[in-house]
Amino acid sequence: MASGFARSVVALAMLWCLAIFSSAPAAAAPFAYVTNRTDATVSVIDIATNTVVATVPVGANPYSATVSHDNARIYVANFSDNSISIIDAISNTVTTTLTNFCTNPAWVTITPDGSEAWVSCFNGGIVQRLNLASNTVTGTVSGMSRPLGIAFKHDGSRAYIVCNSGFTLRVIDTATNTQVGSIGTGFNAIDVSIDPTDHYAYVVANGDNRIDILDLTGQASPNYYSLPSPPVALTLNSAGTRIYTTTNSGNVYNVNVATFALTPIGVGAGPYGLDLTGDGSRLYVTNAYAGTVSAVDVASNTVIATIPVGGGPQTFGHFVAKGPPPATSLPSAPRNLIATAGIGQASISFDPPLAPGGTILHYTMSCGAHSAIGTASPIVVTGLSNGVSVTCTAVATNSIGDSVPSAPSNAMTPMAVLPAAPSNAIATRGNAQVSVAFTASAYDGGAPITSYGVTCGSQRINGSASPIVVTGLSNGIAVTCVVVATNVIGDGPASAPSNSVIPASVPDAATAVVATRGNTQVSVAFIPGSNQGLPISNFHVVCATRSADGLASPIVVGGLTNGVAVACSVIATNALGDGPASAQSNAVIPATIPDAPLAVSATRGNAQVSVAFTAGVSNGGAVVSGYTATCGNQSMSGATAPIVVSGLSNGVAVSCSVIANNVIGNSAPSAPSNSVTPATVADAPMNVVATRGNAQVNVAFDAGEGNGGAAVNGFTATCGGQSISGAASPLLVTGLSNGTPVNCSVIASNDVGNSLASSPSNTVTPATVPGAPSAVVATPGNARVTLVFAAPSDNGGSAVNGYIASCGSQSGFAAASPVIVSGLSNGVPVSCTVYAINDVGNGPASLASAAVTPIIVANISISVDDGADFLPGGTTISYLIELSNAGSTGVSGAHIVDALGTQFSATAWICSGQGGGSCASSGTGDLDALVNLPAGASVSFLLSGLLAPLPETPISNTATVTLPSGYSNTHAGNGSTSDGPDTVGIFRGSFE
Repeated sequence: MASGFARSVVALAMLWCLAIFSSAPAAAAPFAYVTNRTDATVSVIDIATNTVVATVPVGANPYSATVSHDNARIYVANFSDNSISIIDAISNTVTTTLTNFCTNPAWVTITPDGSEAWVSCFNGGIVQRLNLASNTVTGTVSGMSRPLGIAFKHDGSRAYIVCNSGFTLRVIDTATNTQVGSIGTGFNAIDVSIDPTDHYAYVVANGDNRIDILDLTGQASPNYYSLPSPPVALTLNSAGTRIYTTTNSGNVYNVNVATFALTPIGVGAGPYGLDLTGDGSRLYVTNAYAGTVSAVDVASNTVIATIPVGGGPQTFGHFVAKGPPPATSLPSAPRNLIATAGIGQASISFDPPLAPGGTILHYTMSCGAHSAIGTASPIVVTGLSNGVSVTCTAVATNSIGDSVPSAPSNAMTPMAVLPAAPSNAIATRGNAQVSVAFTASAYDGGAPITSYGVTCGSQRINGSASPIVVTGLSNGIAVTCVVVATNVIGDGPASAPSNSVIPASVPDAATAVVATRGNTQVSVAFIPGSNQGLPISNFHVVCATRSADGLASPIVVGGLTNGVAVACSVIATNALGDGPASAQSNAVIPATIPDAPLAVSATRGNAQVSVAFTAGVSNGGAVVSGYTATCGNQSMSGATAPIVVSGLSNGVAVSCSVIANNVIGNSAPSAPSNSVTPATVADAPMNVVATRGNAQVNVAFDAGEGNGGAAVNGFTATCGGQSISGAASPLLVTGLSNGTPVNCSVIASNDVGNSLASSPSNTVTPATVPGAPSAVVATPGNARVTLVFAAPSDNGGSAVNGYIASCGSQSGFAAASPVIVSGLSNGVPVSCTVYAINDVGNGPASLASAAVTPIIVANISISVDDGADFLPGGTTISYLIELSNAGSTGVSGAHIVDALGTQFSATAWICSGQGGGSCASSGTGDLDALVNLPAGASVSFLLSGLLAPLPETPISNTATVTLPSGYSNTHAGNGSTSDGPDTVGIFRGSFE
């Protein structure tokens, strides 16, 4: 029977759970009203489902929409037909149209008390005050410059109007309907919001890509939030901490008011209007170019729905209702109640009223004398008496009032209850467990107790009676325990907690025991085992016959003998006693460092010292593994003596010490050795340069980089087969043969010995100047002399590389005979000498030549011809006289003379030049003129005179050319020529 009863209870419980979690329709959600400018409609969006549930025709180009505070009406500004449409939120129909309202109504904002709507008339330059009770205009605010957005101080005493073309925010006293202030804004201002403290106004400045921050108290200068693209509209959350603004870029920006941080939210194309839901959890954005509305979750800044609407949705104002529309009548009663029994309670499901009359605010469920309130099916009513049958009724409530009660549900009987709690729980600790004694429950809840459950910490053990042992606990962790009684319904309430106990045992053995030897002692490190719930009060370490105690690792055990191996173990103790001994540690041999070495002596070498020594008296209990000798700043290790320490600086005195090493460490240093100075032969000299002399070489050099650690006491230079020694550079090596090449090397000597020879010097050939030339013969020329001579018999050991001849103040050079000396003065006698040159220098001059005189050699020819051999008396006779220069030297100022004699009278002449020759063009009397004859030029004279008829004696005519001083004419005749004798007479034969 008990088993069948249990099954029945479980089945009823499952039905009850199903009833609790079955769903019923929820209360109506608020709506959003989106104006579609190109369609002249308003789309009604159920924001619970984010779907369009109605489309309402309105006026042309609806610009903004605002919901009344009671969510009953929507006011739409129709920009293009100058009207206001009023929509009933229950029927979603236009109930009133206010025509000819104003020119281009753009923005509708309702006053904080809900009594008026203020409408900005964009091109009318006014704001109309619309009384919402009578739908009549009760006031006009004039002087506005293309007004748009409107906001109010929260007490309604001030209105703030954005003037788009005036770049101002106008402040209006709403009581007097007058402007009391004007605050400058950015370019193309559109929208405005007021923060919750009425301290700041936030204004969209579309033309300046910013939101202006205006201090309404006048205490601070204007500031602004910069945006990446032009903003269009804005809204403020209820706390005033976040601004949401649409922008031309296709983003909505979430602006942190305190930090100015911007968070972009991608929505549809052309976002314009935006508004928050009543709880501020969602933002609705109208996307004018996309024909959609974006629903944005403001917690995550993400779009959660994209809702298609009409054409050009561009809604400004508060177009999202902050609650459902008001009810119009009392609701009808809920229907179809089904009650499901529970333990001392019932779950009742139901259907909503067929006629809700408006939004259902809640339901009241009554079962007997108990009731509960809920917003949807099912509703659970508690506090019922198990075993007492009841029926239930429901009442629906909307904003007007309550419905009549529903028809009763089915009758049902609540079931048995849980048993009472056990009492007097007492816990006794054990090893990783607790034994719990208790007093049984005084009441079984109407069903037999099937077991008791004891929970200590996180562990539960069930049993039939007291005591119950709970295992699986952690030693060292305090627990308290509670006991529950269980019947067919389940676990009853827990008992009061027991006393607190800590499960515990003796400590576990230590692990990882490691012994490290010391000088007559051992340091023992270990990892403690679990303390098994109680603090460890001591660790006892045993190494052979010696032991020590401590509170933590490591523990040092002393009194041991160096050189004798030991192993160690550890025992931990807590309040319950000693734990087991650990495993034995590694075996170690106590030891210390060895004694210092003795009798240290040093012997020098090349940059090193050989260090001899003897071992110290004791090795400290561990074999000496090696020695380290230190000389100066260099050290070297080795197994035995001697140890050579290298890397020392030659010439620097050092003394040495030695330490011994064993596994423990290094001994103290020995006493210092004798002082020694490492040394070697000097470095070879460098930069050897040989300079030749007459049968000798001068050898210059630099000392080597190092003297090997000992002073250099001399140098030896060797050239060919000859050597010379000296204290320093340079050294002169003599006895060499002129003309025989040699190179030289140098060695340095110190007390250790001779260095290596230097690198060879340059090769040089000992030599002197050459001897004098002989047999010098001078031949004059035009301002020059040519000298022919014999070379000297001795070149001095170096090849002659030229000769210099001197004649007067001029000289000339040639590699061999002959030498031409030019630049001399023609007509001035000179004698000349010659000397030879080699690499050593100039040799002695030769004997002087015989004196010679330079002169210009010309080749001027002259001819004279009268063209006849008979000259008739009494007639004019003409002679053609021609001068030409066939040489290579031009002549200036050659003097030509031709006297015709006494037989001629009326003499005259003319002249012309050829090839550059020049002369006077004419003259009278005998010919006596100067001509210029460049090389290859000529001149022609025609000399004429009247020949007397008598006497008839033969006539000869001579023309002479004389060259200027310094010229010599090589032409035959040396400048003189004649014509004739020619016969003179009246008749050529005889008189007839």
